[in-house]
Amino acid sequence: MDFMLLANAMVMPYLNGLFIANPSSTCFVQGTYLQDSVRSTEKKDSLMSAMQVKAGLKRGEQTYLAALIEIKPDVVQEVPDEVAELLQEFKDVFPPELPKKLPPRRAIDHAIELEPGARPPAQAPYRMAPAELAELRKQLDGLLEAGLVQPSKAPYGSPFCSKGSKMVQ
Repeated sequence: MDFMLLANAMVMPYLNGLFIANPSSTCFVQGTYLQDSVRSTEKKDSLMSAMQVKAGLKRGEQTYLAALIEIKPDVVQEVPDEVAELLQEFKDVFPPELPKKLPPRRAIDHAIELEPGARPPAQAPYRMAPAELAELRKQLDGLLEAGLVQPSKAPYGSPFCSKGSKMVQ
Protein backbone atom coordinates (compact mmCIF):
# COMPACT_ATOMS: atom_id res chain seq x y z
CA MET A 1 0.00 0.00 0.00
CA ASP A 2 2.97 2.35 0.53
CA PHE A 3 3.66 2.25 -3.23
CA MET A 4 0.08 3.27 -3.97
CA LEU A 5 0.34 6.33 -1.71
CA LEU A 6 3.85 7.36 -2.74
CA ALA A 7 3.17 7.02 -6.47
CA ASN A 8 -0.33 8.52 -6.18
CA ALA A 9 -1.57 5.42 -8.03
CA MET A 10 -5.17 4.36 -8.54
CA VAL A 11 -6.17 0.84 -9.56
CA MET A 12 -8.73 0.91 -12.38
CA PRO A 13 -10.05 -2.64 -12.73
CA TYR A 14 -12.74 -1.65 -15.25
CA LEU A 15 -9.94 -0.42 -17.55
CA ASN A 16 -7.64 -3.32 -16.62
CA GLY A 17 -4.85 -1.05 -15.47
CA LEU A 18 -3.24 1.34 -13.02
CA PHE A 19 -3.42 5.14 -13.24
CA ILE A 20 -0.44 7.03 -11.78
CA ALA A 21 -1.07 10.75 -11.22
CA ASN A 22 2.43 12.20 -11.04
CA PRO A 23 2.59 16.02 -10.64
CA SER A 24 4.84 16.37 -13.70
CA SER A 25 3.00 13.88 -15.92
CA THR A 26 0.30 11.25 -15.67
CA CYS A 27 0.67 7.64 -16.74
CA PHE A 28 -1.67 4.71 -17.35
CA VAL A 29 -0.17 1.22 -17.01
CA GLN A 30 -2.19 -1.34 -18.96
CA GLY A 31 -2.66 -4.71 -17.26
CA THR A 32 -1.77 -7.90 -19.07
CA TYR A 33 -2.42 -11.57 -18.59
CA LEU A 34 0.50 -13.96 -18.30
CA GLN A 35 0.64 -16.45 -21.16
CA ASP A 36 2.78 -19.03 -19.43
CA SER A 37 2.41 -20.37 -15.94
CA VAL A 38 5.07 -18.91 -13.65
CA ARG A 39 6.32 -21.79 -11.56
CA SER A 40 9.66 -21.77 -9.85
CA THR A 41 10.85 -23.42 -6.65
CA GLU A 42 12.85 -20.37 -5.54
CA LYS A 43 9.86 -18.05 -6.12
CA LYS A 44 7.24 -20.35 -4.59
CA ASP A 45 7.02 -18.39 -1.33
CA SER A 46 6.46 -15.05 -3.06
CA LEU A 47 3.68 -16.32 -5.36
CA MET A 48 0.04 -16.75 -4.38
CA SER A 49 -2.12 -19.48 -5.78
CA ALA A 50 -5.45 -18.68 -7.40
CA MET A 51 -7.18 -20.28 -4.40
CA GLN A 52 -5.32 -17.97 -1.97
CA VAL A 53 -6.27 -14.92 -4.03
CA LYS A 54 -9.90 -16.05 -4.22
CA ALA A 55 -10.05 -16.62 -0.45
CA GLY A 56 -8.52 -13.21 0.22
CA LEU A 57 -11.00 -11.51 -2.09
CA LYS A 58 -13.89 -13.28 -0.35
CA ARG A 59 -12.61 -11.90 2.98
CA GLY A 60 -12.56 -8.43 1.43
CA GLU A 61 -8.77 -8.08 1.45
CA GLN A 62 -7.27 -5.55 -0.93
CA THR A 63 -5.28 -7.41 -3.56
CA TYR A 64 -2.82 -5.84 -6.00
CA LEU A 65 -0.57 -7.35 -8.62
CA ALA A 66 2.12 -5.34 -10.30
CA ALA A 67 4.97 -6.38 -12.54
CA LEU A 68 7.76 -4.14 -13.70
CA ILE A 69 8.88 -5.07 -17.19
CA GLU A 70 11.92 -3.50 -18.77
CA ILE A 71 11.21 -2.13 -22.21
CA LYS A 72 14.33 -2.28 -24.32
CA PRO A 73 14.51 0.38 -27.04
CA ASP A 74 16.61 -1.80 -29.36
CA VAL A 75 13.96 -4.56 -29.50
CA VAL A 76 11.85 -4.24 -32.65
CA GLN A 77 8.32 -5.58 -32.66
CA GLU A 78 6.88 -7.02 -35.87
CA VAL A 79 3.89 -5.18 -37.31
CA PRO A 80 1.23 -7.46 -38.82
CA ASP A 81 0.93 -7.21 -42.62
CA GLU A 82 -2.63 -5.83 -42.45
CA VAL A 83 -1.52 -3.02 -40.14
CA ALA A 84 1.57 -2.29 -42.25
CA GLU A 85 -0.64 -1.96 -45.36
CA LEU A 86 -2.94 0.52 -43.59
CA LEU A 87 0.02 2.52 -42.28
CA GLN A 88 1.49 2.68 -45.78
CA GLU A 89 -1.85 3.65 -47.35
CA PHE A 90 -2.42 6.49 -44.86
CA LYS A 91 1.20 7.49 -44.22
CA ASP A 92 0.34 11.16 -44.70
CA VAL A 93 -1.99 10.94 -41.65
CA PHE A 94 0.11 8.82 -39.26
CA PRO A 95 3.27 10.26 -37.68
CA PRO A 96 6.44 8.14 -37.89
CA GLU A 97 6.31 7.64 -34.11
CA LEU A 98 3.33 8.03 -31.79
CA PRO A 99 3.63 10.65 -29.02
CA LYS A 100 4.02 9.50 -25.41
CA LYS A 101 1.50 12.01 -24.03
CA LEU A 102 -2.09 12.94 -24.77
CA PRO A 103 -2.63 15.67 -27.35
CA PRO A 104 -3.31 19.22 -26.11
CA ARG A 105 -6.90 20.30 -25.41
CA ARG A 106 -8.73 21.48 -28.51
CA ALA A 107 -11.05 24.46 -28.82
CA ILE A 108 -13.95 22.13 -29.64
CA ASP A 109 -14.77 19.01 -27.61
CA HIS A 110 -16.26 15.98 -29.32
CA ALA A 111 -19.95 15.47 -28.66
CA ILE A 112 -22.31 12.67 -29.61
CA GLU A 113 -25.66 14.04 -30.71
CA LEU A 114 -28.59 11.84 -29.72
CA GLU A 115 -31.60 11.30 -31.93
CA PRO A 116 -34.77 12.90 -30.56
CA GLY A 117 -37.05 10.31 -28.98
CA ALA A 118 -34.34 7.63 -28.89
CA ARG A 119 -34.86 5.05 -26.16
CA PRO A 120 -32.04 3.48 -24.17
CA PRO A 121 -31.31 -0.20 -24.81
CA ALA A 122 -33.30 -2.52 -22.56
CA GLN A 123 -30.47 -3.98 -20.52
CA ALA A 124 -30.05 -4.37 -16.78
CA PRO A 125 -27.12 -2.46 -15.23
CA TYR A 126 -23.99 -4.38 -14.30
CA ARG A 127 -24.37 -5.72 -10.75
CA MET A 128 -21.42 -5.55 -8.36
CA ALA A 129 -20.57 -7.14 -5.06
CA PRO A 130 -20.60 -4.71 -2.09
CA ALA A 131 -16.79 -4.78 -1.88
CA GLU A 132 -16.51 -4.00 -5.61
CA LEU A 133 -19.01 -1.15 -5.31
CA ALA A 134 -17.15 0.33 -2.32
CA GLU A 135 -13.85 0.19 -4.23
CA LEU A 136 -15.47 1.74 -7.31
CA ARG A 137 -16.91 4.59 -5.21
CA LYS A 138 -13.50 5.18 -3.62
CA GLN A 139 -11.78 5.29 -7.03
CA LEU A 140 -14.44 7.56 -8.54
CA ASP A 141 -14.19 9.94 -5.59
CA GLY A 142 -10.42 10.09 -6.15
CA LEU A 143 -10.90 10.75 -9.86
CA LEU A 144 -13.51 13.45 -9.15
CA GLU A 145 -11.24 15.17 -6.61
CA ALA A 146 -8.33 15.04 -9.08
CA GLY A 147 -10.57 16.57 -11.76
CA LEU A 148 -9.99 13.66 -14.15
CA VAL A 149 -13.70 12.86 -14.50
CA GLN A 150 -16.82 14.95 -14.20
CA PRO A 151 -20.48 14.18 -13.57
CA SER A 152 -22.27 13.02 -16.70
CA LYS A 153 -24.81 15.26 -18.40
CA ALA A 154 -26.15 12.46 -20.59
CA PRO A 155 -29.95 12.39 -20.88
CA TYR A 156 -29.93 8.66 -20.22
CA GLY A 157 -27.43 6.03 -19.20
CA SER A 158 -26.68 3.41 -16.64
CA PRO A 159 -25.39 5.21 -13.53
CA PHE A 160 -23.23 3.07 -11.32
CA CYS A 161 -22.21 5.48 -8.59
CA SER A 162 -23.67 8.65 -7.20
CA LYS A 163 -22.04 11.64 -5.55
CA GLY A 164 -24.55 13.92 -3.93
CA SER A 165 -27.40 14.51 -6.33
CA LYS A 166 -25.25 14.21 -9.46
CA MET A 167 -24.85 10.88 -11.21
CA VAL A 168 -21.43 9.70 -12.38
CA GLN A 169 -21.37 7.54 -15.49
